Amino acid sequence: MKDLLEKYWTLRSKFHNYGEEMKDENNDPGFFGMCFNYITLTCELLDHYEKLWSQSYSLPPKKIEKSKAENGERVITIAKWAFIAIVSAMEFDAKIKIQKSNRKEFSKLVNDLKNDKIVYFEDIIKISRDNQFLPHDRFNKLEAILYIRHCLIHNNGVSGKDRLYAPIKNQLKQFKKDKMIQGDLHTFYNFSNLLADYYKDWLKKIQ
Repeated sequence: MKDLLEKYWTLRSKFHNYGEEMKDENNDPGFFGMCFNYITLTCELLDHYEKLWSQSYSLPPKKIEKSKAENGERVITIAKWAFIAIVSAMEFDAKIKIQKSNRKEFSKLVNDLKNDKIVYFEDIIKISRDNQFLPHDRFNKLEAILYIRHCLIHNNGVSGKDRLYAPIKNQLKQFKKDKMIQGDLHTFYNFSNLLADYYKDWLKKIQ
């Protein structure tokens, strides 16, 4: 638990540093600033449960595992909330960035946005893959991450179909229909950390 908290503090610093590096003409860190705030709250909540985790060792032996399991579920929920918020911020910010990039590859999507049509993040990453703004392996992993987020929001974390994806940190590479998507304490941290790097690299490619 302490290790996970330290990783989130490091991720918080990463979002801050990336935000400083990628500020726009209005000095706005965009996606990275939003995520810095999300991870700050995540760290504050995890700090609380890390203290409870440490205190659990003073309980009678029979209650230690029960307390750790309950706190573990809460920690996963906090990390899940942060992950969902990060994906949402990425989708929102990407639509702004393609309008500022003046890349002709995004012209149709930009025109759709100007005409109040719905533009999906999946469309942005497909065009990015097809035009070498996003490597194929990263596209495959982002596709899996978006599917996981979809299941978390719309289906209580249960996969709606059998799907096989490229592994992400050796986790969650296969989803089974009507089965809960499984992970450990570090799963949503791993996804969130990966998204920070992928998004920064993508922004540099489309500038």
